Amino acid sequence: MLDWAIEALRVVPARIGSALHHMQGSEELGIPTSYELSTMAEVRRMAAEELPGAHLRPGLYYRYLLSWTKRG
Repeated sequence: MLDWAIEALRVVPARIGSALHHMQGSEELGIPTSYELSTMAEVRRMAAEELPGAHLRPGLYYRYLLSWTKRG
């Protein structure tokens, strides 16, 4: 439920940015899309498995921002 609430808050700035930049949707551009969304917890778990020490935060346009520094 928390993921849905966060996404709802992110829709407004994403829509404003899209309107200001005259952006088209993926379907309008013919880009294949998938609506099978992972939860933030699932994405964090996958990132932790593949990139230990990675930091993940939500970004606009339904994206995640991942930061990671290679150690060693």
